[in-house]
Amino acid sequence: MRGETCGAERSQLRICPIPNAWRSSRSWALLLSAAAIGVLARWIVPSAAGSRLPASWLPPCFFRRLTGIPCPFCGLTTASAWLARGQIEAAWNSNMLSPIVGLAFVALVIYVTGLRLIAGRAIVFEINSGLRRWLWALGILLIILSWARNIAFT
Repeated sequence: MRGETCGAERSQLRICPIPNAWRSSRSWALLLSAAAIGVLARWIVPSAAGSRLPASWLPPCFFRRLTGIPCPFCGLTTASAWLARGQIEAAWNSNMLSPIVGLAFVALVIYVTGLRLIAGRAIVFEINSGLRRWLWALGILLIILSWARNIAFT
C-alpha cells in the first residue's frame, strides 16, 4: 500500500481501498502462492511413515539427519498432505501445528479472493510492541510444544 493513505485515525485495524484491485500484483502473488501450495499438498502422497512425491522424492529433515532428533516442523509436510485430503486427525498426528497452518491457509485464500480481489479492500494491522511480544511468545511456545511432542512420539 505504498503511497496510499487510509484514513487519518491511528487504529490498530484498518480496511483500506486497493486501487485497481484486479491489477494488484500482491493479490495475485498471494493467490498463486496459495494455489501452488494447495496443489503441492494434494500431490504429495501421505503415509504414517512420512510423505513422498510421485516420481520424485522429498529431502529428509536436515536437522533430524544431523542430530537424530526431529525438529518442531518434522511431519508438517505429511500433515499438509493429510489436510488437503480432509484428514484432520491424521494431520494432527503428523504434526500438532497442522491445524494452525490449515486455518491460516484457508484464511489467506478467503482474504485474497473475498476481500482483496472482489471487494477491493486490504486489511492493515498496526500492532503495538506489547501485543507483538505476546504474539512472538505464543508462536515460540507453540513451536516448543510441537518440538516436545515430536520428540515424545518418535
